[in-house]
Amino acid sequence: MARAFVGPRAKVRRAQRKIETLKRQFDAFISANSYGVYSEFDPKTGDHILRAYARSRVEEPPLIRWSIIVGEIAYNFRSALDQAVCELATARNAPCDRTSFPIFPFGPRAKRHHDASGRSLNFNWESPAIRPLAPRHRRIIESVQPYHRTDADRIASPVGKRRRFFCLWLLHEMNNADKHRSLLELHPSPMESAVTVRSVTMETDWLLDYAAPVYDDAPIGWLRSPTPEQVDVDGYLALQIAFSDGDSMFRTWNVIQVLEWISRTVVDVLDDLELGRPRRTLPGSHSVPAWVWE
Repeated sequence: MARAFVGPRAKVRRAQRKIETLKRQFDAFISANSYGVYSEFDPKTGDHILRAYARSRVEEPPLIRWSIIVGEIAYNFRSALDQAVCELATARNAPCDRTSFPIFPFGPRAKRHHDASGRSLNFNWESPAIRPLAPRHRRIIESVQPYHRTDADRIASPVGKRRRFFCLWLLHEMNNADKHRSLLELHPSPMESAVTVRSVTMETDWLLDYAAPVYDDAPIGWLRSPTPEQVDVDGYLALQIAFSDGDSMFRTWNVIQVLEWISRTVVDVLDDLELGRPRRTLPGSHSVPAWVWE
């Protein structure tokens, strides 16, 4: 196809530019090293609560504006996939009024699952969303569905060869949450630290809560020592901007990292669809009808 996916790729580039803009704004906020750490003894638990404090005047990060931009990025990536499917259907002289890029958590042979509104959560080879497409394109779309992910992908940040499957589900969840529920919640959180603990004993044990939102006097961890009155804590916090939506599967994950994972996945899928065969995405479904190989 000559000049395939001009519109979808323009949307991807737009999303990628927004990611770079967010990255620069996040870096400017983080590089100020505006927060330090101190300890506050809690006699009830015998622990020190580690707290953040503003080392200088800190301007509040524009979290709502950043969240709106993240939602726009998710929309553009999701729209790029849907428009690519429409273009493939149109190339076969088929209407695309009902087409879309399906993203489902369960396979066609899995136990039937439905969402709260009764809609099926199982991939369907004959769905109107992809029925107008050539078999090879339906095969590519099926091969990257989230139900191909491993158990490890479900409980940890997406790593390894199956990352792309998880990333499409992240995109699906992020886009739906932003469109239908509420703004995606973001906050600064500890990434690592240069905390210095000075104590008369070597038995001091301390831990940061990497999911904690950072603001002036925020509790961000705890410290235990047999001689708490002699513990002195000082240092600064290195921050990241993370998701903080309590219902989200990507809660506590670095925003830029997740968006870059999704970006690479969407580009790979578009490349495969344009080529007409998997090149970067991974085939391997055990539920492929015979006609797909015709």
